[in-house]
Amino acid sequence: MVTEACQNGYNEQGIENHTEEQMNACITRVKAQILENCQEEGTRKAAVEGDRDGDGVPDDQDNCPNVPNPQQAETDPNVTFNGECRFIDNGDGTVADFRSRLVWLKDAGGAGEMTWDEANDYCEGLSIAGGRWRLPTENHFQTLFPLPSGHPFMNVQGEAYWTEDMDWTERSFMPIELRVVCEVSGGCWVSDDLYYDVWPVLRYMR
Repeated sequence: MVTEACQNGYNEQGIENHTEEQMNACITRVKAQILENCQEEGTRKAAVEGDRDGDGVPDDQDNCPNVPNPQQAETDPNVTFNGECRFIDNGDGTVADFRSRLVWLKDAGGAGEMTWDEANDYCEGLSIAGGRWRLPTENHFQTLFPLPSGHPFMNVQGEAYWTEDMDWTERSFMPIELRVVCEVSGGCWVSDDLYYDVWPVLRYMR
């Protein structure tokens, strides 16, 4: 089978007079590739059968067998998604939401109220989990709120939060740039107030 594969390969390349040395080298390469493929398949099957989420915790000991949770963070039964764990505290100041696949800052309001520009600077200056933080969009907030009981976030504020979205309105025939804000109840609106809380979002999970 291996010899035939090499012969066919040479024929496809138009090489009719290949040497015995070339054939032996091809056979060695093909056998090595077959072995590597078998090893990869065996590893994949072992992971699927014994650790479906690949977090290093066997399924029979995993509190979230379908969601990576290597630290086995405690989850509340009310905070689930399709019967599985929804929010996972990553232990590095971030919380992953497996419903939206977004990663949020665990501290949802410890920075206090600030202007929109200050909020952007605050996000850019965050170094938690490697940085690359940003203000969420209105759509991001809609996936998060209303928050269920038992969520792992801290300092969640009752007032509204800044988003990166904006809107325009006409006042005295002058276009005015206004920002969209959202509150924990899930409502969002356009506001011309100067100060709101900030709840940074990091990125989408892969």
